Amino acid sequence: MTTPSSQKAIQLHSKPIRPDLNLEKWSLWQPAKSHDKMRSKTLRREIELPDGATMMATVEVGFTQKGVLTTEDQKVLYALIKIWEEEGKPQEQTYYSIRRLAKILNKRWGTNVIDATSQSLVRLRVTPFIWTNSYYDSITKEHIESLDTFNILSDLKIIQKNKAGNHTKAFGFFRFDDFILKNLLNNYTKPILLDVVLGFKSEIAQLIYTHLDLVMARRRVYERKTKELFSIDLDLDGKSYKNTSNRVQKLKPALRELQGVRLSTGVITLATLEKTKDGKDFKIVIRKGTVRDMQHDNEPPEKPQVHSEPTEHERPSDHHAKELVQYFHHLFHHDDHHTPSIKAIGQAVTLLAQHGYDAARFIVDFSHKTAQETNYAPQTFGGILQYTSRALEAYELEKKRAEEQAIHQSVRSEQELKDQYDQFIRREVDRLKDTIPQCELQRLEEEAREYVRATTPQNLRSWGKDNSLVEMGALIHLTWMLAERLQLPIFEIWCSQMTSMQ
Repeated sequence: MTTPSSQKAIQLHSKPIRPDLNLEKWSLWQPAKSHDKMRSKTLRREIELPDGATMMATVEVGFTQKGVLTTEDQKVLYALIKIWEEEGKPQEQTYYSIRRLAKILNKRWGTNVIDATSQSLVRLRVTPFIWTNSYYDSITKEHIESLDTFNILSDLKIIQKNKAGNHTKAFGFFRFDDFILKNLLNNYTKPILLDVVLGFKSEIAQLIYTHLDLVMARRRVYERKTKELFSIDLDLDGKSYKNTSNRVQKLKPALRELQGVRLSTGVITLATLEKTKDGKDFKIVIRKGTVRDMQHDNEPPEKPQVHSEPTEHERPSDHHAKELVQYFHHLFHHDDHHTPSIKAIGQAVTLLAQHGYDAARFIVDFSHKTAQETNYAPQTFGGILQYTSRALEAYELEKKRAEEQAIHQSVRSEQELKDQYDQFIRREVDRLKDTIPQCELQRLEEEAREYVRATTPQNLRSWGKDNSLVEMGALIHLTWMLAERLQLPIFEIWCSQMTSMQ
């Protein structure tokens, strides 16, 4: 028997959309119902370059008299991506109607929907961005040093027709920024399950979900203190998120919604809150499994022990405390046969109960390194307790860096998979080309060029030398024409097939 949550997860099998990965890597959106004062956002992150060096990347997201970018605008952007994909991924304007957008967004037709959706479209057109060492161009395979005249939509037209004072029709066209368009066509994207995003009632659940879908691509368990989750990951620092009690109040309904929903790489089998070891905050604990895991659950999932270390309500075993004290003497005094005193074991028990085994061991390592810098040689375990607060600060910083590295590794891993997939597509298409008569192949190539010329704005057709934009676009279009003829799997299905073969 499957639970309601598992049924919810299993039923969502719609084809994912694929937005620009640059937009998914940064927290650009504010809750639509937030009462916090409008402000610009400046997001900063240290990124690792292919040669191992690092640099500081920033994104500045402004606002206008039309407001800030919100979670509703995020949904509208995803709906535009879906329309653009359904229309054949044109390189010029894409035509839409508000009624079609409303249908995708599961909203009832009416004047309020027309006005709200139109406002979202305008914000996507006018909200300014400044990218510094942060926007990745998949064509040049480099981060652009400075990109400061950027809007998500570079072109937008909204036409409304009224009858008897009421809006009866609303339609127009849009076009994505050139950099976004190039990345979308070059598949520098990530999958998003639009039906899942549209299903959330909680705006916080929506923001957490899109963050989790990115960072959990290559991991099964994710933990984060609520303070860092709101202030760093989601960039929400208003009064509504200042106190622990406020954050917990926001998170409880959001986590209930997240339980059992699909990610692009699995299913959330657990979404819960746990108190931190020091009792000063709570942390979210997220577990990822498969649809099969959900199908085999006869009971609601029990709260797992994510860490081997005990919670603040449990006394750690003397064995772990003894082991920690012995580790101290091994590190400081090269003594592998030390018998810990009762006092030292008691101090270690307290340290473990407050901070857990990993943090306690880090405190010992940090103390050893710091003590060497000052020629301090503590003889007993209690001599390192003075370093606890500094060690914990360093521990949290290291955890944050590790999580950021995990995000970058996840992005790199997905890009490697995309490169392998592109090689697979090209290899299969090249084999097909070898079997097609030359005159037929030339006809298909010219058909592809005509399609690109018809869907490329006039001012871009001569971009580069010898109409290189048209030729590049024609090659891409021909490749996907032949891939469809071969009925080759889409990227997500191909990934699943590769995983099952390993």
